[in-house]
Amino acid sequence: MSLHYGNTWITRHAFKRHWRLNKINLSVVIPAYNESGNIQECLKSLEAQTRRADEIIVVDNESEDDTAEIARAFGVKVLSYPRPYQHHGDIGLVRQKGTEEAAGDIIVSTDADCTYPPDWLEKIEKHFASNPKLVLVGGPVYASNPDLWSQWIMNVGSWGRSYVNGWGIPYFLAANTSFRKSAFLLAGGGYRGAAGHGPVEEWIISFRLSRVGEWLWDDELMCYTKVAECWRTYSALLPASVAPLGTWAAVGSLQGSIIA
Repeated sequence: MSLHYGNTWITRHAFKRHWRLNKINLSVVIPAYNESGNIQECLKSLEAQTRRADEIIVVDNESEDDTAEIARAFGVKVLSYPRPYQHHGDIGLVRQKGTEEAAGDIIVSTDADCTYPPDWLEKIEKHFASNPKLVLVGGPVYASNPDLWSQWIMNVGSWGRSYVNGWGIPYFLAANTSFRKSAFLLAGGGYRGAAGHGPVEEWIISFRLSRVGEWLWDDELMCYTKVAECWRTYSALLPASVAPLGTWAAVGSLQGSIIA
């Protein structure tokens, strides 16, 4: 494990006012748009966790199918968020809605087409319970698709993020990111400013949270997603994902650790 330290003296003292050591409540937030083919498998995977979530919130982005109805049948909380005119929507604000409504101490961000190892939430809880100064935890996302192309795309993406994090630049995947809600409120802004769809909301939330406390990337904390139209999606989003690097270069090394 390697550590990267930054100046977080003020926020450490602030967290003493916000954090309750005796109990950790986990709220899973899932944005969804036309996910009727995936949401059931996702929620079944969460039901099978060794450590069950205290709250599951599905934020339906005006789906045109029965995504919301399927989610309600599982007994989870379903919110509605209007879909803007642009083609890809604004997933950052959908995540923002779910996070603001969540009651948990820890927000577990994921996607509707994801599935998880049975101890996924248990590992997340242990990380936060072992370090009250920790505000942000993430891990890789691998393809559940059987085709080698999808697996290659996601494996390279997860490796790249692990490599970037190793240089002290936190870049966490929105499908597998957990954070303290107190840190989210303390940092200000949340996902706001992450217009459009893709890695922009990942850059913004990673950067804002990393400035108010410690972060951790765990290579063993993985989840799985279905990859669609990989090449077109990643090539279209590449310019947006590279742009924020200058911001981190300007602020210098941030405080965090890597578990490989």
